[in-house]
Amino acid sequence: MSPHVGATDESSVLLPDRHEPGSASTASSTEDLPATTGERLLAAAVELLSEKGSLEQVSLRAIAAGAGVSPTAVYRHFVDHSALLEALAARCWQRFDTAVFGAGADLAEPIDRFMAQGQSYIDFARKHPGVYRVLMERRFDDVVRKHDGEAVFAKLVAVVAEILEANHDERDPEYVAMLVHTWIHGIATLNVPDERPCQGVDELLIELGSALGLARTDSTND
Repeated sequence: MSPHVGATDESSVLLPDRHEPGSASTASSTEDLPATTGERLLAAAVELLSEKGSLEQVSLRAIAAGAGVSPTAVYRHFVDHSALLEALAARCWQRFDTAVFGAGADLAEPIDRFMAQGQSYIDFARKHPGVYRVLMERRFDDVVRKHDGEAVFAKLVAVVAEILEANHDERDPEYVAMLVHTWIHGIATLNVPDERPCQGVDELLIELGSALGLARTDSTND
């Protein structure tokens, strides 16, 4: 839910997987990624970022160690460190997107989806604080050319637009979505350091919707 520019397909910066000594088979394309060394490297990078919350500590050597391969093996799957970080950015945005906007997908009312997605947003921030911090502080901006933040933010704009339309509200959905993100990012950030169950999130989200004029109106129930 953060406005950025561009989108990255992580497969575009992955080299075709190659046979590793001792492996049972050789993958021929990125379509085989779930069983490949390239996928293990990317998974290790995500785990490292989630733990450390710092791109500076996501080194090729540390990633290789996490994936159980030699540092030189990284270059069989990514052309360079920047390519790996570009794929990492795409993977992190994809996980955030799925976690947040997969919530409440079966709910008919946009305000109900909004509430479910808000809860999932905060849950993601608490479960993956390192990844969340890097995404929201735009730390990928200095190391990759493109990422998926804009596409994710567009989904927030879309659900806000549905709510505004249902409420016969003519405000600019993008502007209101920016206000929403400012509030919900604040709620998430204040709760990230605390490992205890987050209390009162439903009430905070209801108050957010009410304060920003997104609460359910009588006309939406007609």
